[in-house]
Amino acid sequence: MSTSTATPPAETADDSASTSTKVSFSETVASLTGHEEIAIEERFGEPIGRLMASALSKAGRALLFVVETRTGTKAAEAHKTVMAMRLDEVNARFFDDDEDDDADEDTDSPEGKDESPSA
Repeated sequence: MSTSTATPPAETADDSASTSTKVSFSETVASLTGHEEIAIEERFGEPIGRLMASALSKAGRALLFVVETRTGTKAAEAHKTVMAMRLDEVNARFFDDDEDDDADEDTDSPEGKDESPSA
């Protein structure tokens, strides 16, 4: 009996570790393999392209499903996890690609871009 009680906390720890990492929506889409695209279609009923065009929140869940399976989570468990997430939790898992670009621009000084070395 003590073995079955020890298993759920371990799963919970794994779930919290894998569901806290932020990912890029566009980079995750670009990195999809054909096998992952098929898995998305099987689990979510439509190809990722159609989900992105008509059901963006479901597309986000589909991408998080892939992120979870890449960490070793079984497909059925990953699907269950992302479908149980609230929409704000799904959205919070993605960082805004534009914000990342803006952060890079903010670290460069405007003066440094306009000035040329005076040799």
